[in-house]
Amino acid sequence: MKKILALIAMMSFATLAQAGIIVNVSAPTPVADPFNGALLDSYIVSITATGGGEVVTAVDVSFDSPSGKQLHQEMTFKPGFLPPHYNTTAMNDMAAAGFPADYIAADTHFLMPTTLVVWSAAVATEDLDETILPRDSFDVWHSYGVSLKSNPMGLSNALQTSLVQLAQIVIPRNSQPGVVELTGTVATNQVGNPVAFNKVYIPPIPEPATLVLLGIGSLLGLRRRK
Repeated sequence: MKKILALIAMMSFATLAQAGIIVNVSAPTPVADPFNGALLDSYIVSITATGGGEVVTAVDVSFDSPSGKQLHQEMTFKPGFLPPHYNTTAMNDMAAAGFPADYIAADTHFLMPTTLVVWSAAVATEDLDETILPRDSFDVWHSYGVSLKSNPMGLSNALQTSLVQLAQIVIPRNSQPGVVELTGTVATNQVGNPVAFNKVYIPPIPEPATLVLLGIGSLLGLRRRK
């Protein structure tokens, strides 16, 4: 536990010059909101530590949608509390809480359970706007937010591997590239950490070489039509 907290404390000293971390974004999986039928795409974001014997030990990351509310989120409503209390679903605790599988598939959240992480201060947060839609018969809100933040979060030994599935990001179907931006730092068990990685976009923005190939393909298509 002390080692994890120490790694969390180091997060603020990350620099872009450090290397050894790869952030991967999966291909989209089509899903739908079980309440209102909204068509969505789900992406799995993972982190790979590339050094020999290197494992991920802590993260401090933020998913943000600068253009507005794009992150599909759910939140449970507890009317028995005074005042009424909202439980966010920022972590991978929904199955244990009894959420149906289709609810879990449509929610943006980190893929670690609360029981296997430790925070130095603030816990993971999200910002669903519960004023937009009425809650469903399960007392769950279905709406969109602009961020999902881990805050400095250490991983227990059970989660410390070279490949860590970080988060499930759910956004409107066929969104334009880059509507969600991932920034932050990652700590591993190697000296010289933590590591700040370059901004990652969801959906991914094609690299320049890919854009050139797409352009050539378009020109060839036009030539054939002529």
